[in-house]
Amino acid sequence: MSESNERYLVLEHWEYGRRIAAQKLRAWGMYMPEDELRSLVGLALCEAASRYDPARGAKFQTFAYYHLLGTLTDAIEKSARQQALAKNENLASKAAEEIVILQQEQSPETIYVQTEALEKIGQLSSTLEPIERKVIQKYFMEDAPVRRIAQELNCCHSHVSRVKNRAVKTMRRAFCRRQQNA
Repeated sequence: MSESNERYLVLEHWEYGRRIAAQKLRAWGMYMPEDELRSLVGLALCEAASRYDPARGAKFQTFAYYHLLGTLTDAIEKSARQQALAKNENLASKAAEEIVILQQEQSPETIYVQTEALEKIGQLSSTLEPIERKVIQKYFMEDAPVRRIAQELNCCHSHVSRVKNRAVKTMRRAFCRRQQNA
């Protein structure tokens, strides 16, 4: 298809494409600024016109409709990923700030109690199976979340959670026995 025919198809279907895109965005409960919408419609129509082959029997309007839907969906997904990434980065920076504030606010007594608790956990974990010891080490000593531990151990998070709970019960029993013998 010649370049002039492609331009003609784009111009002829411009309003149709804009109307369909706006309609789909409303149906999906999404919003896009008008200039961004026009740009997206123009891009989708230009790509559709360059790929369109009338010999295949489909109308350009039908071909452009599906191409526009794909372009619109890709743009929305990209925007959602970018928003999620920005939100996660914002949450991570806020969490880091809170940790610094909490560390600055801890009294020497709190630090001593935490250190003593970690030492006892380390001593009591010697009675555990290797997998339980590894989970307890990562969860309490390294402060790793259960999901990350599961990824590192290549298993599901519910399994890691069960292993952690079983290990805590075992350590609690060992601690109670030590207290009774002391």
